Amino acid sequence: MKAWSLWGGLFLFVAAELFYLLGSPDQSFASHMTLHMIVVAIAPIFVAFGIPEIIQRKASKHNFLFSPLNASVVELIIVWGWHTPGAHHFARSSILGFILEQGSFILSGLWLWFSCVVTPARGLCVLGLLLTSMHMTFLGALISLASRPLYHHELSDQQLGGGVMLVIGGLSYLTGGLWFSRRMLAAHPLEST
Repeated sequence: MKAWSLWGGLFLFVAAELFYLLGSPDQSFASHMTLHMIVVAIAPIFVAFGIPEIIQRKASKHNFLFSPLNASVVELIIVWGWHTPGAHHFARSSILGFILEQGSFILSGLWLWFSCVVTPARGLCVLGLLLTSMHMTFLGALISLASRPLYHHELSDQQLGGGVMLVIGGLSYLTGGLWFSRRMLAAHPLEST
């Protein structure tokens, strides 16, 4: 099962990038946001759960490096940073910018989800994922509710792209946070009084 998860996640990374790059040269903002959500909020889940047990056990001994809260804060900085108008334009108009943007999204997404898989501190995982859900939802709402174009795109395209981030990003991390909460509570049931 782990091998299927790992290869499925890697396939999603490659397929999303190829689909985007082979599309029309002036991709819409919404398609760009869909690519972002696949590489930061969907594919990393499968890869993180598919990494072999021996690597997971070794990583679990490095609490600071694989802290979901630290990874969540770094992902917040990366995601918000690349969605400033200047950085977004750099990523859309330069192959170097695109590679840096996509690489940082992939690495931060993998770091966060892998940290959640390996950490024994499930509470930190839940906090990290819920924090990420909130900032993704908030950024998606800001983009989709803006009354003027923030980027070099039509307003309706920008609003659709913000909605993609709001729904996929928010739900991915919220669902992960709830799933890890359930696992935490199952491992340590609450005492009834």
